Amino acid sequence: MKIQNSPRALRHLALVLLAGSLAPVAIAGEAPVELGSASDFVALAGTTLTNVSSAGTVIQGNIGVSPGTEITGFPPGIVIGSIHAGNPAAAQAQFDLTVAYNDAAGRTTAPITVSGNLGGMTLFPGLYKSTSSLEITSGDLTLDAQGDPNAVFIFQMASTFTTTSGRQIILAGGAQPDNIFWQVGSSATFGSTSIIKGNVLALVSITLNTGATLDGRALARNGAVSMSSNTITKPSPVVPPTLNFNFEEDVEGWVFEQDTTVFSVVDDRRNTDRDSLEMTVRDNTNSFATWRSPTFVVTNEYQDGVQSIARLSMEEEAAFRVFAEIYNDKVSATDLGPVVRLRASTLDFRQTHEMSISPRPNFDGLAPDEDGRLYIHYFTQPEGTSTFRLYFDVMNFSGIAAPVGTVGLSSVVLEALPPFTITSPGTLVREFNFANSQSHGFTPRVASPLRIPEVFQTTSDGLLIRIEDIGSPQDDKSVSFGYWGNETNVPFVANTLYMITWRIKTEATSAQVNAIPTIRMRVNDSSLQLSTLLVLHSKEGARLPVDGNVEEYHQWIQTPDDIAGNNWIFSFDLLWTDRPNGDMTADDPTIGVILESVRVEALAL
Repeated sequence: MKIQNSPRALRHLALVLLAGSLAPVAIAGEAPVELGSASDFVALAGTTLTNVSSAGTVIQGNIGVSPGTEITGFPPGIVIGSIHAGNPAAAQAQFDLTVAYNDAAGRTTAPITVSGNLGGMTLFPGLYKSTSSLEITSGDLTLDAQGDPNAVFIFQMASTFTTTSGRQIILAGGAQPDNIFWQVGSSATFGSTSIIKGNVLALVSITLNTGATLDGRALARNGAVSMSSNTITKPSPVVPPTLNFNFEEDVEGWVFEQDTTVFSVVDDRRNTDRDSLEMTVRDNTNSFATWRSPTFVVTNEYQDGVQSIARLSMEEEAAFRVFAEIYNDKVSATDLGPVVRLRASTLDFRQTHEMSISPRPNFDGLAPDEDGRLYIHYFTQPEGTSTFRLYFDVMNFSGIAAPVGTVGLSSVVLEALPPFTITSPGTLVREFNFANSQSHGFTPRVASPLRIPEVFQTTSDGLLIRIEDIGSPQDDKSVSFGYWGNETNVPFVANTLYMITWRIKTEATSAQVNAIPTIRMRVNDSSLQLSTLLVLHSKEGARLPVDGNVEEYHQWIQTPDDIAGNNWIFSFDLLWTDRPNGDMTADDPTIGVILESVRVEALAL
């Protein structure tokens, strides 16, 4: 996946740079303090490094001392790393620590004056200066990066840094321990069971009392580092923002898939002239095929290669943004091609986020052309889900778009985002609350007479859909597809990211979760060129509303700069099939599903 100096490669490089430029914008602040080889150590002393406890100290990283040579208490203390007692590696680390300490102490850009107790405060990225000591003795200290995981905090103090028993440093807004620096003018002492975050650079000594934990580094220039039943963990690096595919060498782990027993044959190839993945629809029949990506493994630590991508925490929903450059072989907007779609899905398809681009007659439109067009798709993966894939689809089911033609995927940039950057509240555009039998212009729609009968009702809880009768297996009613859709105009503006929040409940108990039909939430522009779809299947582990509880689901759609003047169309539907190859099969899908509300918010790019 090397980048070469060609127009095609430069275009891909521009997409990578664009990914960074569209990230949440942070005010320019302090650069990180470069630790040099001292970054390889989690505990480094000048005279002695001592563990005084008989058990309980665990150091995840290297430890060392220089110019002293004495390291005691390991064992029984555990070091998951290397021990450097007075050797050249420790000496070089001390040299680099001195440089880093002087750098931190010498920062002068717009310092914020602080003194005494920082407990109970929430502080934001920047340079903080105390002409005496600092302490956390009453209340905990919160450091809030405001959505920027690269934000830097530097604390300068002329004297000591202390915490009392049980006090904590709490990180918020994506703050990273690796980007926090405590420059201590004398010694640091951390009370028992206190929790410290960041790199502690002390002129003299550092003492961790019984049970204190440090997510960072304890680096003492001239004195001792003393421990007692402590855990010190080397900070993980900041999450790498992107994985890039440009297909210059090969297909880079992407695989072509199609089912010719159901759909017409679609040809596939890697176009070596354009360095792209292509699909060609041959004739005027129903068509569907896909290029699917490698499996992405969501982990807390980055793994080299294209098989994995990191995110901030496995305990939060993972948020991602995809930049895809797509083209077709049509030379004008009126020369239509097949529908193309980007999907992101869990491996078991319990949750899928889709974006479709549908060529339409009489619109200048959003469809790709022969030069290629950039599309941006946002999605999240459910909490605790560790694997997912991307899909690039070509399809023609409706007959509106011309089915014959070639589409190509030139490049993909997958970017990991802090979840709160796209789930935090934005500017309210419109909210529909369907409680107390209010429909707000939403009406039931039935796509075809060859469907299973469904019940549509306005209820005190919201808009209800219930499959009434699943019929006999394999009869002509074996697919259900009806939906609630709006007739109320919801205008939007160009070049804006919108978040749509759906609040949903079902009639199912937790024991009936597998009886819930597939739930689909769709947003289209009124020209039906651009749509986003969130699909929830009743798979094991799926986050579906049961026992009367309401669940919130988010989806996102970013308007391009040439689609102004249209409105949003919302639709909420159930989908069920008893066909053996259908992922939509529920055990007995006669469970009602209720839409409580829909909220539309504009987010800042």
